[in-house]
Amino acid sequence: MVNKNIFKIVLTGGPCAGKTTVFNKLIDYLVNKGYYVITNPETATELIKNKIIPSGSKAQVMLFQDLVLKKQYNKECVSETYAKNLNFNDKPIIILYDRAIMDNRAYLESDEDFEYILKNNNLNGFEMLNKYDLVIDLISTASLMPEKYELDNVRFETVEEAKKIDEKTTMAWLGHSNMKIITPKGSIDDKCDTVIKLVDNYINGYSFNKKQIKRLESFYDLPDYNDNNSKKIIVSNIYLKNDIIIQKRQLRDNYIYILINSNSNHNVLLSYEQAFSIINSNDILYNERQEEIYFIYDSIVYKVVIDKDKIYLEYDENLSMPNIYDSKDSVFIKKRKYDSI
Repeated sequence: MVNKNIFKIVLTGGPCAGKTTVFNKLIDYLVNKGYYVITNPETATELIKNKIIPSGSKAQVMLFQDLVLKKQYNKECVSETYAKNLNFNDKPIIILYDRAIMDNRAYLESDEDFEYILKNNNLNGFEMLNKYDLVIDLISTASLMPEKYELDNVRFETVEEAKKIDEKTTMAWLGHSNMKIITPKGSIDDKCDTVIKLVDNYINGYSFNKKQIKRLESFYDLPDYNDNNSKKIIVSNIYLKNDIIIQKRQLRDNYIYILINSNSNHNVLLSYEQAFSIINSNDILYNERQEEIYFIYDSIVYKVVIDKDKIYLEYDENLSMPNIYDSKDSVFIKKRKYDSI
């Protein structure tokens, strides 16, 4: 199990999202607060600077992304192993990732290509999605402020290409339980301050998971639900004595197990063997099953929870309820009356 004082935080986003600036400001802030900070710089950039470049045919792109994933995973294993064995003071150890495993999906043509690379490295994509504690997605200027999009010595994508990568990056991380989206509003200093406050609140447990929950009177069968615009996860909670909860989360044929800590933001990813060892050594009180459908509207992550015959809309307490109409791009919830629960 992961040490409860280790926090794994991913900073992601499309090209020209301000990641480098925010990443460095966040490091400085956390170090000055007395935390031990381990960093994982962006792997693709490291390879490109060494003239290992994703150019040419699809086979060359697949090779490049396979190399990125290999190096990324090895870097993460080194960082996480070191953190687990580090004797530090009572303050948390923070591992910061400038992009992580799921970002490879944004640079590939299809889910099948990504699955092929994952299997080639004996990795489970759903497990990789859930191995981090917090994911912060910085939306690219290409998506909302294209006039400010700029190229550099590493960035080579056009505005349209960058926008597509930005969208695919967000979709790759959708379904993570602690995913936060930051839009390019205000100055880069404003963005840094927002991310720093978000991370600080998460580490210290300040109102991080407080949600607005609205009950829906009725619900459609999500006619536009597909893997390109939302993610549907089957959740089974196994309640044991001593306030222990083992949660099984399933996305299509992939599943993971999590040990839920009701007194903390910090849950623990378990192996199959660990989960069943805990279950077999404790009395089962009862089971619950529900569906969670994650979607993005107006750069905000929302979740629909389907629990037996009840349906809820869930979102962060400081955000507004979506007003979603029929459209070609997004039909999730028809405009209807909401009741607070």
